[in-house]
Amino acid sequence: MAVEYRFEFYPYGIFKEEMVGEHRKIFSCKAEKECRVEDVHPEFSHLVEMFQDRDEAGWEVAQIFFQENGVLVFYKRRKE
Repeated sequence: MAVEYRFEFYPYGIFKEEMVGEHRKIFSCKAEKECRVEDVHPEFSHLVEMFQDRDEAGWEVAQIFFQENGVLVFYKRRKE
């Protein structure tokens, strides 16, 4: 069965725009029972939304590379 591939580059700037005014906090604990409150930014929730859009079109994430200026994502799907 044939497979087709594509890649997309998402510059960090598109995620930072989503961050304006949306600081979130999470409470996390390590195995050593050390707990703390951390800032979490929503940039990766936006990336997940983009993955879901591609998934609806039949694309599957094959590999992700986090680079200095953005995220490079390789997708694959079966050819019909």
